Amino acid sequence: MKKIIIIFFFLTKFAYAETKIIKIASVNETLITNIDLQNEIIVNKLLFGENLKNIEEFSLNNLIDQAIKQSEIKKNNIKVNINLIENEYKKITNSYKLSEKITSKIKDKIFEKIKIEAEWNTLISQIYGWKTNINLSEINEIILNKNNKNSGDVSISEKEKLIELEKNKKFKVYSTNHLDEKKKIALIKLY
Repeated sequence: MKKIIIIFFFLTKFAYAETKIIKIASVNETLITNIDLQNEIIVNKLLFGENLKNIEEFSLNNLIDQAIKQSEIKKNNIKVNINLIENEYKKITNSYKLSEKITSKIKDKIFEKIKIEAEWNTLISQIYGWKTNINLSEINEIILNKNNKNSGDVSISEKEKLIELEKNKKFKVYSTNHLDEKKKIALIKLY
């Protein structure tokens, strides 16, 4: 009887420890818990593979970034067409063949990550869109350099791809810089 009580005590304690919510960090008024981190780790393993180095640190940084992005999205009242988010979600779950592997909680987490990124990209486009325009002389210089290395002309579709590539590079720089600026003024606390 005593052994049963001891085993019951340890099982109860273990079950309680599994469900106990612990604060890990806060970003302004947003709390990040151990459950949030566990879910983020699962999502990152699914998307980036099991061999992702420093997955805990990577996942915590993602959660901090998401909290800052959500705050900015809310502050600027950014909304995105839900159909775009659903289409992107379907592409991702189909490309990673995640539909059978994951719980509805993790599916919701992936959907939320896609939504945040879509809204963030909309915000960055509104703020910096005019700065991501590409100077055609830059593209012509890239093409000229490419033509000097290879003989032949660059097709219109190749030129369009180059323009899109350069635009995406500029967009990423502005997005990263904007997030870094918001991180500097955010109240981030690790517990």
